[in-house]
Amino acid sequence: MSQTGIGEAELVTGAWTMRRALLFASRFAIGLLLVTLCSVGWLMVSMSPNQIDGGIASVSIFQDPQDHQNHLRIPGHQFACTEQGVTDHCQFTLRDQPLKMTVIYENEVRKQFASDVKCQATYAGRPVNCGVSYDFASGTLPNLSIQDSLGLSNQDLQALRQQYFFAQFNDDRWMQLTSTIAIIAGLITTMFIWLYTGQQLINSRNVQVTKLVASVNGGIFVFGLLWGSFFMSLLGLNLID
Repeated sequence: MSQTGIGEAELVTGAWTMRRALLFASRFAIGLLLVTLCSVGWLMVSMSPNQIDGGIASVSIFQDPQDHQNHLRIPGHQFACTEQGVTDHCQFTLRDQPLKMTVIYENEVRKQFASDVKCQATYAGRPVNCGVSYDFASGTLPNLSIQDSLGLSNQDLQALRQQYFFAQFNDDRWMQLTSTIAIIAGLITTMFIWLYTGQQLINSRNVQVTKLVASVNGGIFVFGLLWGSFFMSLLGLNLID
């Protein structure tokens, strides 16, 4: 066999090996993507205010009352709550000390955005300043804010933010997370379609163009489908307004 023939055979072998590696990588990426989608779906459902069986959607602890960006948010899923007439009592253990919160309504009809709702809170038996607010995402449940550091250090707050990492997400961060996943899914789909179509006519220019168009359109379709599904799910689960 001539040197030219040997060189061409080596190129073909190398291209085939590379293709097999890419095919394996695409299958692995799809499997990882499916696991990620299931995990994010479970996370969204578990973090939804719809899953809260109690009287408070969340409590935000402000170490500095003037700094509304740097705070700790704890979701209501963590609270043990009881309802007594026009009063809701909730308790949560924070750094081995009880944080007790009481929400008082004017009557037993717990109206959303009612201006006459009041709250009281104590931490380790000490009264702390408590405020009530509502948003559309939490529905009829109020969000409490405590304008007190509760004696927590910066290290304590940082550790608690890590512990309740996803509870710190606002609308923008939920959309960033889901949009990133949708973009990655679109790119994986584009690569998968490119690798699995037109193998027998790999040297045809027309087929290459067709493959490119089909791959890109497939990626855009999957991106749009996932982005729309995520957006509607976030709205339905009351994770965004």
